[in-house]
Amino acid sequence: MLVPMENVEDLLSELHEPILHHIMSFLPSKDAVRTSVLSTKFKYSWQSCPTIDFKLKGYGTDEFLSNVHDFIGRRTLGTAIGKLKLRVPSYSETSNNRLDAVIDYAIQNFVKEVDLDFRNDIPQLYPTMKDLYFSYYPLPSRVLASKSITILKLKGFKMAPRDLILTSSVLRYLSLEHCTGMESLKVFCDQLSLIHVESCVGPKQIELVTPYLETFYFIGEEGSQLELSEDTFSTCKSLKHLNLDRVKITDQWLENLVSEDFAFLENVRLSGCNTLKKLMISHSNLKYFELDQCSEQLEEVEIDARKLDTFACGINYGAVMDKQPICLPIHSPLVKVILLLDTSSTTSNWFSFLRDVLSFLGHCRELKLVCKSEEDLIVPEDMRGSLLSPLHDLRNLKVEINNPISQLPDFVGSLLWLAPHPDTVTIVCDSEEKSLKFKYSLVKNEVKDVFCCHLKPILCWRHNLKELTMENFTCLETRIMHKFFKVQDMRLETIHSTNKSKRKRPKHEAEEFCIY
Repeated sequence: MLVPMENVEDLLSELHEPILHHIMSFLPSKDAVRTSVLSTKFKYSWQSCPTIDFKLKGYGTDEFLSNVHDFIGRRTLGTAIGKLKLRVPSYSETSNNRLDAVIDYAIQNFVKEVDLDFRNDIPQLYPTMKDLYFSYYPLPSRVLASKSITILKLKGFKMAPRDLILTSSVLRYLSLEHCTGMESLKVFCDQLSLIHVESCVGPKQIELVTPYLETFYFIGEEGSQLELSEDTFSTCKSLKHLNLDRVKITDQWLENLVSEDFAFLENVRLSGCNTLKKLMISHSNLKYFELDQCSEQLEEVEIDARKLDTFACGINYGAVMDKQPICLPIHSPLVKVILLLDTSSTTSNWFSFLRDVLSFLGHCRELKLVCKSEEDLIVPEDMRGSLLSPLHDLRNLKVEINNPISQLPDFVGSLLWLAPHPDTVTIVCDSEEKSLKFKYSLVKNEVKDVFCCHLKPILCWRHNLKELTMENFTCLETRIMHKFFKVQDMRLETIHSTNKSKRKRPKHEAEEFCIY
């Protein structure tokens, strides 16, 4: 039965305006305006919505700015603004006045969150960095002087003056990306909890007076000249998360920072910090520590952190062929270690180097090795016979390979030489995770027909493996591995095979049957 429109109850109009504003806050401003057709109350609520969110898409800059100005002109006078978000990817200097007007309007109405992205999407138009510098939108000084902004995100701005000083009693979040013009950044903000500086051209010095800073995130440009002094973080006793990329720091500087003086520090990630040599880290609350692309001069990393959950380190071999193995004594009972292996050579020198590095890590909860190819981990047979395995105590080994595996039995055999008595071996390739789970008999078998560990102090998996479970291998791989283990271990009683993979298999695989 059709009900006349005049008798239909307008339930949307019964909603309180703060609820309507909350709904509109999830929409771009142009869509918020379109809600005016939904109900009588929606017709006017968008005019006082505290969120202004526009993204240039589908029309030119002039038309875009005209739409923004029209939107602002129709807003209710004196309405406070919670958030201003603008994305203008094709900025030109002729747009300055109109952009300034939008920003001024927001500041005059006590805006709290400012998110401005003026990065140019067509940098090829600017043949030199100098030309690109002058194409950036000059940041109005009144933005940094605002007394209402609590969250400030800027992308694609020309900062002025070059010695940038930021003081605010309310700012809690500062993010600068792809900005230029800064030679130094000095921040004096009592409430600031996060600083994010990424791909900004120029900063050589950073000074912080931020007692409540919890997160500092810096990613430098190629050839970054930023050098942090001993006093950079001296006031930041609340620091929890530190990420430094392409920054000049010394061993002593890092050891002083990752110390009990900064008791709340939990996560440290360093990348491209190639001045580090020998580190001795001691911290009672440290949970995550990563060294990525820092191994150019790195000789030793010793960490004493009982709560350390994850240690990750990039291992580069090839640039210096006579490079000595990095010593990695990590003193933590539950640590997961991740090694990112990068080698241009798979000679015996590489495998000797790798073995010496791994020899420090047998005690960890899990060891994960990430490499390009299976060849990086297939240790030659003659080396397996003459050298002791480096990971006798390791229980869980995980390997992630970027390229397809073509020598599965030899690859698995090499992994079981590296870690000769595991509980699990997991192989990740092409987003597929395959695993081997081992169960052993309580009494080790030392009968004479197993010669693999002759005269070696510790026996391998072959001597007491009782049960094996293979997960997510294809039927062909399962048959190959079944044959491999039966030949290698005549005492193996049971082999289970399960496939929980959600990957859609090719037709020729689907027709295979797992018959042993």
